[in-house]
Amino acid sequence: MPAASTKAPSGGRAWLSAALAPAVVLLGFAALALSPTPSALRTLTAGVLTAAAVAALGRLSAGNVLRAREATRDALHRASAGDLTLSRAALARSGEASLAEALHGLMVAMERILASFARLSEAVSGVARDLTTRGRDLSLAAGVQNARAEETAAAMRGTDTAIVSLRESMETLAGAAENAGASLHEMTATVTQVSRSTSALRSFVDETAASFGGVVSALQEVTSAVENLSGLAGETASATAAIRASTAETDRQAQTAARLSERASAAVVSGKTAVSGTLAGMQEIRQAVSGAADAATALAEHSARIGEILHAIEEIAGETNLLALNASIIAAQAGESGKTFSVLSDDIRDLSDRTAVSTEEVRGLVSAVKRGVEDVRRLLSDARRRTEEGVDLAQTSDATLDEIETLALESRRASEGIAGMAVTQSAEAARVSEATGRVSSEITRISEATRGQLETARAVNARADRVRDLTEQLARAMEEQAAGGQTLLGSMERVTSTVDAIAEATVTLADGSSAVVRSMEEIRRAAERNAYAATSMNQAAQALEQESLLLRSRSSLFRLPTPVPGGRVRAALRYLDEENFDPAFCQTIPQAILARTWGEGLVRFGEGTRILPELAERWEIDPSGTVYTFHLRRGVRWHEGGTLTAADVKASFERFLSPAVAAPLASLFDAVEGFDDFRAGRTPGVAGLETSGNGVLRVRLARAVPFFLQLLTLPDITVLPPALLTDPGRARRLPSGTGAFVPREITFGRTARFDRYDAYWDRGRIALDGIDLDLAEDSEGGVFQRFLDGQLDVIWDIPFPEAARLMADPEWRPYIDSSTQLHTSFLVLRCDRAPLDDVRVRRALNHAVDRVALNERTFAGLTMPASSILPPHLVGHDPALRPYRHDQERARALLREAGRGEGLTLSAWLSPKDARDPLNPLPAVAAQLEAVGVKLVLEVLPGEEMSARTRSGVFPDVKLSRWFADFPDPDTFFSSLFYSKTEDVLDGGYRNVEVDRLVEKGARLLDAAERESVYRELNRLVQSEAPVVFLFHNRGFVVQAPRLRGAQAHLLPPPVRWNDLWLEP
Repeated sequence: MPAASTKAPSGGRAWLSAALAPAVVLLGFAALALSPTPSALRTLTAGVLTAAAVAALGRLSAGNVLRAREATRDALHRASAGDLTLSRAALARSGEASLAEALHGLMVAMERILASFARLSEAVSGVARDLTTRGRDLSLAAGVQNARAEETAAAMRGTDTAIVSLRESMETLAGAAENAGASLHEMTATVTQVSRSTSALRSFVDETAASFGGVVSALQEVTSAVENLSGLAGETASATAAIRASTAETDRQAQTAARLSERASAAVVSGKTAVSGTLAGMQEIRQAVSGAADAATALAEHSARIGEILHAIEEIAGETNLLALNASIIAAQAGESGKTFSVLSDDIRDLSDRTAVSTEEVRGLVSAVKRGVEDVRRLLSDARRRTEEGVDLAQTSDATLDEIETLALESRRASEGIAGMAVTQSAEAARVSEATGRVSSEITRISEATRGQLETARAVNARADRVRDLTEQLARAMEEQAAGGQTLLGSMERVTSTVDAIAEATVTLADGSSAVVRSMEEIRRAAERNAYAATSMNQAAQALEQESLLLRSRSSLFRLPTPVPGGRVRAALRYLDEENFDPAFCQTIPQAILARTWGEGLVRFGEGTRILPELAERWEIDPSGTVYTFHLRRGVRWHEGGTLTAADVKASFERFLSPAVAAPLASLFDAVEGFDDFRAGRTPGVAGLETSGNGVLRVRLARAVPFFLQLLTLPDITVLPPALLTDPGRARRLPSGTGAFVPREITFGRTARFDRYDAYWDRGRIALDGIDLDLAEDSEGGVFQRFLDGQLDVIWDIPFPEAARLMADPEWRPYIDSSTQLHTSFLVLRCDRAPLDDVRVRRALNHAVDRVALNERTFAGLTMPASSILPPHLVGHDPALRPYRHDQERARALLREAGRGEGLTLSAWLSPKDARDPLNPLPAVAAQLEAVGVKLVLEVLPGEEMSARTRSGVFPDVKLSRWFADFPDPDTFFSSLFYSKTEDVLDGGYRNVEVDRLVEKGARLLDAAERESVYRELNRLVQSEAPVVFLFHNRGFVVQAPRLRGAQAHLLPPPVRWNDLWLEP
C-alpha cells in the first residue's frame, strides 16, 4: 500500500461528523451522572438526550452521505460526458477519501488511454497523409511506368525486328566471310605458287643469262677464228696470184709451189677446223637461242598467268573491301558489342587497300617483264634467224674449204709434176685463185654475221640481266604479297571467328530481346496493377484519414486536463558509474536520460518506434536510400546564446566521428561517405556531410543503411553548441545544448539539477519549472522506498516483486505503466576454448536452464523467457520460435555425446554489486546447471580486477550480460554481439562465417520482407549455435505519484519524457 503522504486528506464535513457523534453521547452521559434529580428522571432525561443526540447525528450523517453521493454522481456524470478535468482536490471535496482516490485513479487511467488514442489518431492521420501522398506519387509513377513500359516494349519490338534482321545480315556476312576466307586461302595458295614459279623463273633467267654469257664467249672465239681464216684466205689468194704470175717459172719455183701447196693445205685444214668449230658453235648458239626463245615464251605465258592472278587478286581485294564496308555498317548497327568487329573490319579494309596497291605495283613489274620478254623474244627471233644464216654460211664455208683442200692436194700433186704440166698449172691456179676469192668473200660474210650475232647476243645478255632484275623485284613483290596474304588470311580468320561470335551473340540477343519484350509486357501489366493498387491505396488512405478524423472527433468529446505550469519533478538515477556526461560516451540508460534532458538530435522516437521530428522539422530520402536531406527548424536557440545552424550540426556530427574523441559508437556511422578518409586524417572534414545555407544539412552515404534514421536518434549524437566542440572538459562536466531544460548543477554521486529553458523552441509545451535527479541512491529497493516515502515523483527501476504487488493493488494500478523492452539477458559462453567450443555442450547448458521457474521465482513472472537473442517488437523476431525446452535428460545426453558425461566445472565472475543484487539470476542458474552435472564456480571480483584479467587475456567460462537495443533494429543485436569482424564486446570469442554473411546481407537490404526473412533465419541460426544461454527479455515499469500527470512507459530510452510531464497543484 502507498504511504499516507502520497494520498490527499479527507474533506472537512466528514471530519466534523466523525467528531460530534461521540461528543454528544458523552455530554448526555455527563448530564445524567451530575443531575441531582431522582434516578428514574435522570434515566429518562438521559435517554431523551441520548435519543435526541442520536437523531441529530443520524440526520447530520445522512446529509453528509447524501452530499458525498451527489458529489460522486456529479463526478461520474461529468466523466461519462467526457470531462476528465477534475483534480484530486475537487474529487476530495466529495467527502469520501477512498472513493475520491478511486475516481482520481480512473481519471488518470482514462486520461492515459485517451492521450494514447490522441497520439494514435495523430499518428494514423500522419500515416494516412503519407499514404495519400505516396499513393498519389505511386499513381503518377505507375502511369509514367505504364507509358514508359509501352514505349519500351514498342522500342524493344522494333529492336527485336532489327535484331532478327541483324541476325540474317550476320548469317549472310558469315557466309560472305567464309567465301572470302576460301578465296583468301585460294589467293594465298596461288600467290605461293606464283612465288614458287617466280623463283623458278628467276633461276631460269639466271641460267639463261649464264648461257648467253657462254654464247657471247663462243661468238668472240668464232669471230677470232673467222679473222684468222680471213687472213689465211688472203695468204692463199696471194699465193695463188703468185702462182699465176709465176707460171713461167713453174719449174724453177716447183719446190716453192709445193711448199705453198702444203701451206695452203695446212691452212685449209686449219680453216676447215675453224669452220667446223664455228659450225658447232653456231649449232650451240642456235640451240641456246631456241631454248632462250622457248624460255621467253614460257616467261610470257607465266607473265600472262601472273596478270590473270593479279586480276583475281584485284577482284578478291575489291570483294574484301566491300566485305569490310558491309562489316563496318553491321558493326555500327551492333552498337557497343560491334566495336571489336568494327576495328577488325577497318584492318581488313586497310589490308585490302594495301593489297590493291601491291597488286598495282606487281602489275607494273609484270608489264615491264612482259615488255622485256617481248623484246627478248624479238631479239631472240632475230638471233635465231642470223644464227640460221651463220650455220648456212658455215656449212657453205666448210664445203668450200673441202673443195680448197681437194684443190690444194691436186695443186700439190700438180706441183710435183709441174714440169710437164705448166698450162694445166696455170689453169688450176686460176681456179684456185677464183675459189680462194670465193672463200675470202664467204669468210667476210661469216665475219660480218658473227659480229652481228655477237652484238645481238650482247643485247640479249643485257636484256636477260634486266629480266633477272625484274624477276627479282617480282619475287620480292610476290613474297610481300604472300606475307600480306597470310596477314589478310589471319585477319579474315579473326573476322570469321568474330562474325561467328557476333552471330551467336545475335542469337542470344534475339532471345534476350524476346525475353525483354515479354518482360516489358509483364512490367506494363504490373504497372497497370500498380496503378490499380495505388488507386486502392489512395482510397484506403482516405478511409483511414476519415477514420482518424472520426477517432479524433470522438476523442475531442473528452475534456482532458490542461497542464498546469510550475513545480519540479524529483527522480533518481541508478548505475551512473562514470563521471563523464559527454553524450558521445552514452553507454547506459542513466547517461542517455541525462543527455536527453538537456540535449536534442535531428530526430527522436515517439511512444513506440515511430520516428518524429526534433531539430529537423522534416527530411527527404532519395530513392537509392543514400542521400538524406534534413530541413532544420528555424529559430532554435542554444542554451549559451546564438541560433542553431546547419554548420553547427555538421561540426557536432564531425566531432562525434572524430578519432580524437574516440566515441564508442562512431563506427556505426561508417557508411557516411568520407568516413574512412576523415578518421585516417586524410581530409579535414567528412565529405558526406554537406550544408546548404543555414537550414539544410545533407548526409550522403556510401551504401544504403536501412536503419540510418534510427541511428540518428541515439543520444550519443546529441547536437552540441560550437563552444563545447573545442572544450572536451566542459562537455564531460557540464554540457549544454538546445533542450527544454538547462543544466544548472551536475555533481557525480550526488545530484543533478535542471531548470526550464524559457527560450526553448517548443516552450508552450513545457509545464515543469525544473527537474531534480538524485544520483546517490544505488539500489532498486532504496529508490522504491524513497518513492513510497514521497521523496520521489516518478521511478522506473522497481524490484519485480514490488512491481507485481503494485500491479495487483487496485489503488496503485492506475499509476503504473509497463512495456516489454528491447532487451535480452543471457549468459555469455567462452566459445573459442574447450569445453564450450563444442556446440553440444552449449546446447546442453540451454536445455539445463528452467526459464519458466527462473521467471516465476526470481522475477515474479513479469519477464518473457527468451527463445533467442531478438526481443519482441523487432524485425526478425519469430513468435513461433520456442525457447530451449527445459530437459535435463536431453542436457545429460548432449554432454555424454560431447565426451563430458562425467560432468564439468565452469568459472563465472560477478561484480560486488551483482553479488548483492537479490534479483541476480546467476545463483539460481548455477543450481539448475548443477542438476545435470555442471558445476558453476562463482567468483566475486571488483571491476578493476576483472578489467586487469581481461587485458591480460584471462576470461571466465561464463559471464552474466544483458543487451539493450541502441536503436530498434535487429542489426544492433547481431552486428554488436555476434559479428566477428567488429570488436568482441561480449568477450565470448564466437566466430561463425554464415552468421557473418547473414549479418552483412541484412545490413544491406532495404526491402522490409527480405529483411524479415534474413533476420528470422539469423535468429534461428543463433539459437541453434547457442553462443550464449538465453534467459529472458526484460519488462520496463514506470510508477508515478498520483499528483504527477503525463508519465508513460516508452519502448526506448529514456523511460519517461520530461517534456510531457506536469504536476497537479
